[in-house]
Amino acid sequence: MSARPKRRLLIAGRNRYRFPLTPSLQRKFDALDRVFDVRVLATGLEPGVTRNGTFHLVPPQRPRVPLT
Repeated sequence: MSARPKRRLLIAGRNRYRFPLTPSLQRKFDALDRVFDVRVLATGLEPGVTRNGTFHLVPPQRPRVPLT
């Protein structure tokens, strides 16, 4: 009997993450990963590692306001 595939979960938000994750965030994502195939699109606090198997971090950017 084959295992049922995990459902996919995409988390996209304005949270800012730093690697390595804090212990509380690591526990959170470990728990989510037991149930879902988790992917996170968020902002990174520092240059350097910007992606791993779960996270894709983009640099912080200021919003562009058109000048008219």
